[in-house]
Amino acid sequence: MFKILATFLSSFVVIGFVACSGGGGSGVDNADEIRDREQNKALFSTLTGTYTGQIKTSERDLTVELRLFTLETPNGTNADGSTRFTKTLQATLVPMDPVGSFLAMQTRYLKETGELIMKNNNPSGGVDTNPDGGSTGTYRPDEIFSISAVVSKERITGAVNSMAGLLGTLDVKLATRESQGLGGTEENKYYERLQREYEKVAGIYRGSNISNGKVTYEIEISLQVVKSGKLPTLIGMFTRDDDPLQSVALNLTAIYQPQLKTPALTLTGKPRFANSPYVAIFDGDLKDGIYNGSWRTNMQGPQGEFRLIKQP
Repeated sequence: MFKILATFLSSFVVIGFVACSGGGGSGVDNADEIRDREQNKALFSTLTGTYTGQIKTSERDLTVELRLFTLETPNGTNADGSTRFTKTLQATLVPMDPVGSFLAMQTRYLKETGELIMKNNNPSGGVDTNPDGGSTGTYRPDEIFSISAVVSKERITGAVNSMAGLLGTLDVKLATRESQGLGGTEENKYYERLQREYEKVAGIYRGSNISNGKVTYEIEISLQVVKSGKLPTLIGMFTRDDDPLQSVALNLTAIYQPQLKTPALTLTGKPRFANSPYVAIFDGDLKDGIYNGSWRTNMQGPQGEFRLIKQP
């Protein structure tokens, strides 16, 4: 009897110990996550901040602002099913003069060599569309694809590459440890210059859609400047003369790149009156009030070429 009772109590203690310990998974996971976060925090603390300087190309010199900062990024799952997070280094490249849209850059920093590799996550030229309604982009020959740089104390220098090869060189120096930009007067001046550039583009453009060498219908694209906080943006509407009820009218959002050798305008259109996965992409060059390019949709493919003239 006593032997049976002793065996039962022994089994109870073992089971209780295992249950209370939770298998040790969450504690170990937490320790690993904390260690990983602290390592990245220490590594990136010497890099984060706002750097100012230039990108020099064979065509011209661009004044830029490079902002390095950290974000919390999912990094797997713990034993208890919770999401594990880690700190990752991110970058934003801001063309200040000539002014242009922000470029979000994916980054990789190698402490051993001081290498900082950045890739443009916002291709705008030659945009292609997927059947599922999403879109992926390709890069223009004169658009930044990647930057291969080296960090030396408070200076970052390196090669700026396009898909066609070497585009120019980057040389920036730390201006502030704040990674939201210089702020104050300089930031306001940037937004004011960007708005002035957008206002030059805003207006009504009319012209023909050409498919297989023939005019198929007339197009009108209207663009206007709106502001989200301090940030100005371009939005608009697309209509066709063979659609008086505007059943195929599109709301447009714009990416305008005046800093490129030939200013580029890419418009993404979605149905104005219908909840649909339909996406249209208009891509072209905008110079002297003439918008030349082509467009396609995710459902019907290429729709034609266009030459639209800004109306007085």
